[in-house]
This record gives sequence, C-alpha cells and structure tokens, in this order.
Amino acid sequence: MASDVGEAVNRLGIERFVLVGHSTGGLVALQYAGDHPEHVAGLLLADPAGDARKVPSEQMEPLLAGLASDAYSETMGRYFNFLIDSDTVVRERVMADLRATPKETVIGSFRAHSEYDPLPALQRYGGPKLSVITLVNAAPFGLHNLGADLPHISFTVTGHWLQMDKPEEFNRILDDFLARVEDWTTPRSWESRG
Repeated sequence: MASDVGEAVNRLGIERFVLVGHSTGGLVALQYAGDHPEHVAGLLLADPAGDARKVPSEQMEPLLAGLASDAYSETMGRYFNFLIDSDTVVRERVMADLRATPKETVIGSFRAHSEYDPLPALQRYGGPKLSVITLVNAAPFGLHNLGADLPHISFTVTGHWLQMDKPEEFNRILDDFLARVEDWTTPRSWESRG
C-alpha cells in the first residue's frame, strides 16, 4: 500500500507534501514517510494502528481466524462495533464502506498489519510528525508507546473515526500542525534550529 502512495505521488508529480493517514492508513503513511522522507514535509497520524505483533495472541488469533471463516461478517461487525463510538450517520458510512471493501482486501490488510514492525519506519522519518490518538490506541502497543520520538495528542470523547466524529476539532489540530510544518521548513527556522 505504501508503494501505491508512491505511485500516486509520482504520477501526480508531487515533490513535497504533508501526509495524513488514519488507522491502518497511518501505518501506510508511516512506511511511505520512512522510505521517502525527502517527499514528506510532515506526517500526521490520526489514531494510527500500532504494533499488532504486541497484541496478545489470545486477542489477535481469534480475530484473524474469524475473518478467514464463514463468520467473516459477524467477526467484522463485532470488531468494528468496538471501534465505532459515533453517531448513526458516521456508523452507517463506516459500515457501508466496510461492506463495499472486498473481503480479501480486508483479510490481507489485517494479516499484513499483524506481522508489520512500524518502528524502523518511525525511526527513519526525522521530519515533523504528530499522532492524534483516541482511547482505542492508548494501549501499550500504540505507536506513541514504542519508545520512538512520536509526539501525540489525546483526543477524547470520540470513536476511532475522530476526523468524522469531531471534524472541527480535528481540522483545528491539522491546521496547527500544518502551520508548524510550514515554520519548520522555512530557511529562517532552519538556522534557528542549528
């Protein structure tokens, strides 16, 4: 998926940009930023998935087994109901998107996530970065808890889709981050950082 981001960037001819990723998309954004830091002026992670290798196997294995079984729909319903603490409109939109996503894509994404080590990419990307987390990813396996330099803000009273649940608050954080990236990338601020 990070290669797909690279393909889109190349086709569009974008030289430098701020990359924002949500959930598993946060890991995709992180991997791209670690592989191509010259293109990423800033990295904002919206409730990014963490290091699933650190999730206890008694939680991860039943989820993966359920996804690969005839109980796929039921398993996804239970899992996403845990993540969605949203109003009806957001809930219906998320679930409609999930139903429209091919089963093989969802299973492949979960399997890849369960084997992915995000720390090397996190350590390689040295530009401005921020993680905005909810209670869903406040766990020990959260990216901000992996011992790498990842500033974070806790976003409360929302579900995992914080950008949809509280768009004004999320956009305010995004605007502040963009202003910091702009300041960080101006030559005057390079001199002040030494």
